[in-house]
Amino acid sequence: MGYDYNLTKFVNKQIKNGNMIVEFGLDSRGAWEGCTGYIKFTDGTSITISDEVHIFDKNNNEIIIDWE
Repeated sequence: MGYDYNLTKFVNKQIKNGNMIVEFGLDSRGAWEGCTGYIKFTDGTSITISDEVHIFDKNNNEIIIDWE
């Protein structure tokens, strides 16, 4: 349901600090149970997302991860 500002800020801070995304996708429930997804980082951190996340790479190119 739109764009998750706080989660986007968190993810971009992780990337800026060198903690890169190693995996992302839908959780085991899949898209039918509310479109919950996850993002895993190189340090082992894993976050759950249920909304659109805007990520910027080191060249400031925008990447949108959206489970809706």
